Amino acid sequence: MKIVKEKQLELDSVMATPYAIRVNLASKMTQDEFRKIGGIMVNAKYEENYFGDVFNVLI
Repeated sequence: MKIVKEKQLELDSVMATPYAIRVNLASKMTQDEFRKIGGIMVNAKYEENYFGDVFNVLI
């Protein structure tokens, strides 16, 4: 979730459960930007560069 900090994305809300983390973005972006950022978020657990403690990134 470092992508949120790196791209300076605005968040509408975040909900964390034992099984998932739901992130609602409030930033304006193109469809291509959304797809790229969404892909990074979905694959974050496989990419060590972007995987980390979500709550430290969001603070």
